[in-house]
Amino acid sequence: MVDKVAKKKNKSGLGDSILGFDKDSWKSALNDDSSEKKRLTPSEKIKMIEASFEDILGRKPDNRELNYYKYSSLSEEDVRNELVNSKEHKKLIKNGQEYKEVKASLDNTKTRIKVLESQIKDQEESFKELNKLIKEKNKHIEELREQLKSPFERRCSERDDNKSEKLVQKEAGNEVSKFERFVEKILSLFN
Repeated sequence: MVDKVAKKKNKSGLGDSILGFDKDSWKSALNDDSSEKKRLTPSEKIKMIEASFEDILGRKPDNRELNYYKYSSLSEEDVRNELVNSKEHKKLIKNGQEYKEVKASLDNTKTRIKVLESQIKDQEESFKELNKLIKEKNKHIEELREQLKSPFERRCSERDDNKSEKLVQKEAGNEVSKFERFVEKILSLFN
């Protein structure tokens, strides 16, 4: 049949060719099995198998797998198809899909940890400030207790004997109002 088509083409002036092939190359193309499967050398086949495993499964084949594919009559395409359809590859795909969810959850957790660490740091600073204020408050309370125990002795030794008792009590009242402002400041920190 090829000869008939070629002869018809010859009459039309296209020479001995059909679609760019001459008669002999056309026949060899129809009968040639070399285009389907190219025979690889053993070292080329090992490289092909290792490359296929690396590309599809992300790892090197173990000895059993390497020997299985090395001595089989499977082409590179067949090997790749088997690997793509394997349970291991399907599991890798599933794990890859789950990875996105796990990564998002991890990112959210890291963000939450940073927020909590920041809150803890702020609370530690607040506790330090409150501790300082409590120490200062206790110091003022102690001073006021000392003033109440001997308001005349201490004030009289510091001031002239001509000052009246009312003036000393007024100064003690000023100290009490300072203390009250201080206590209000502390209470406002807790509110």
